[in-house]
Amino acid sequence: MTTDTTTAATAESLLDETTFVTDGYAEVFARHRRDNPVARDEKYGRWMLFGYDDVRQAYLDQRLSSKDGTIIGGSLNGQSDSASNRMLICSDNPSHQRLRKLHSPLFFRSMLKATDTATRQRLAEASQQFAAGGGGDLLSAVLQELPVSFLSLAYAIEPADAARLVRLSERLIGYADPRIGDAERPAARRAEAHLELLTAIMKLNARGAAAAGCPVAAPAERADALAEMKEQLQQDEYLYNFLNVTVGGNDTTPYTAASFTEYVLGRDTEELAESWARDRTGFLAEVFRWTSTNAYVQRRALCDLEIGGQEIKQGEFVVLWNYSANFDEAYFGPGFAPEVPHPRPHLSFGVGAHRCIGAQVAAVEIECYLDWFFSRAGAMTLPGPFERLHSTFMRGYTSAEVGMAG
Repeated sequence: MTTDTTTAATAESLLDETTFVTDGYAEVFARHRRDNPVARDEKYGRWMLFGYDDVRQAYLDQRLSSKDGTIIGGSLNGQSDSASNRMLICSDNPSHQRLRKLHSPLFFRSMLKATDTATRQRLAEASQQFAAGGGGDLLSAVLQELPVSFLSLAYAIEPADAARLVRLSERLIGYADPRIGDAERPAARRAEAHLELLTAIMKLNARGAAAAGCPVAAPAERADALAEMKEQLQQDEYLYNFLNVTVGGNDTTPYTAASFTEYVLGRDTEELAESWARDRTGFLAEVFRWTSTNAYVQRRALCDLEIGGQEIKQGEFVVLWNYSANFDEAYFGPGFAPEVPHPRPHLSFGVGAHRCIGAQVAAVEIECYLDWFFSRAGAMTLPGPFERLHSTFMRGYTSAEVGMAG
C-alpha cells in the first residue's frame, strides 16, 4: 500500500461514492479504531462507529431507530425514508415484528432446501457456457445466478423475471457508478433506478402467480405465506418488502462471491479447498466476515445518549461500520483465517432484532457457490483486479474477469 493511496483515502469522506474503489480504507478504519473509534463526519453530518463493541451495542440499543432509513441516500427525500415503518429494513417495533413475522415463512427450512437444489442446477447450467467461452465476466455470467432461484421460489415468479430484477437491483445499488449509473447526477439516477425496480415489481405482482418456470417446486407453505402477506399487508407494504428482499440479497451474495473469488485465485487454491472440506460452517462464517459486503447501516437517535464517550443528540444519525467492526484487532485478525476460531461472531448480518432475515438464504447460496468454485478453481486464472463498484454502502464490483481452461 503506498503512502499516496493512504493519503487520498484519508482525505475523502468515508461516505463518498468512491469509498471502496481505491485501496487504503482498511488502514483508515484501523486508525479510527485505534485513535478515534467514535468520529463525526462533518461533510455528511453523521456520527460513525468503528469498533466491534460499539457497533454491536448500537445494533442492540432501542434508542437508535431504523425507521428513517438504514442506507444514506436510500430514501428519495434523503431524510426520513419514504417506506418508514412499512419495510423491514427501515422499521421499528411493533411494525418490524409484524413485518418479520409475516415474511418469516419465506425463509423456512423447506424453502432453503428448495433454494439449494435450484441454485446448484442454475450454477451447473451457467458454468457450461462460461467454460466453453474460456471464461469472461464471472459476475454477469455466473454470480448473478446465485440469487435468482430464491427470488423465483419465494415470490412465484419466472426465473427470467427474477434475473431481470437482479439486474435492475444492481443498477439501483450502482446509481453513482460511472459504468452503470450516473456519477454526474447520482440523486436523479438513484430515483430513476428505484422507480424502474419498483415498477417492474408492481407489474409482476399485478400479473399474479407465474407458471412453474423454476425447475424445483416451491414448498406448499410458500403459497400460504404469500396469500397471508397479501391479505395482511397494505399493497404498498407488500411491494416495498418485495423490493427489500430483492435488493437485500440480490447484490450482496454475488459481491460476496466475487470478493472471495478474487482473493482465492491469487493464493493456494488447493489448501483453501481442503480447509473448506474440513470445516464448512467455520469457513462459511469467515467468508462473510472477511468480505463484509454490506459496509454499514444507519440509525437515528431517538433521544440524547452517549456512545464511546461522545454525546449523541436526539435526531442525529449514527453510522454503524460493520466492515470496520469485523476487522477489530481485539477479536479478529487482519486477513482471512478460516481455521482460527474468533472470540466474537461477525456482524456482517447485524445482530439482535434487525439481524438480516435472509442470512440463512445467503449462507445456502454461498455454500452452493463454494462447492461449484472449488471444483473448478484449478482451471481458473485471474487476468487482473476486478472492477470495483462506486458505492457508499456496498463493497461490490461492476465486473469480475476470470479466465477458464476448457
